[in-house]
Amino acid sequence: MPLPPKTEVFDTSHRRGPSFELLSRPAARCWFIDRDRGLLIQVQNGRFIQNWRKEKATKSYPKYEKTRSTFSRDWDRFTDFLKGQRLGDPLVQQCEITYVNHLEIEKGWQTLGDLKAVTPVLSEVSPGRLPSPEGVIFGSRYVLPEKRGRLYVQMQSAIGADGKELLLFTLTARGAPSSSQASDLLSWFDFGRTWIHEAFEGFVTPEMRVIWGGQKSR
Repeated sequence: MPLPPKTEVFDTSHRRGPSFELLSRPAARCWFIDRDRGLLIQVQNGRFIQNWRKEKATKSYPKYEKTRSTFSRDWDRFTDFLKGQRLGDPLVQQCEITYVNHLEIEKGWQTLGDLKAVTPVLSEVSPGRLPSPEGVIFGSRYVLPEKRGRLYVQMQSAIGADGKELLLFTLTARGAPSSSQASDLLSWFDFGRTWIHEAFEGFVTPEMRVIWGGQKSR
């Protein structure tokens, strides 16, 4: 099924209510997977998405520079295809970059009551005589400079594929590029990534950044 649109709006006089859409043909979201099955391109009406997937335990997390390069290559191929089919150039309204981090139990923390060792934001999750929490969810959002978008931060407890408890730490920057030119899209991604790193530095303790493998350099 197609993913719903997400657009950052700053003019409060045009707040969105419920939306309805009539379709003359079935909506679809197409997947294109590379030979190593680690890179996924998703295409639907209104979205072009590149995802990295960890299909094998030995596969290393790609750095931003590589992800940026593969996106630029595949976006150029996609726009060339549109031109070849006489569909015109796409009008890009929003860009989005997301980092999804998994922090497994027994790697710097033993219970959800130890979260002060992970982040200063959740320094006291068991106040008074309360026991260690069974589950935790935290979220916040921030308007980026010059209203170029918003930054979303979320940390929550989860269970991994191996059945072990982990913390799911997700950082998303979303906003409008200055134009639909490929160079402006990449410029916005660089901007969003900078603020994601700012959030990572602020939300994660120095000790956990070392255990986490120094992700601030990615």
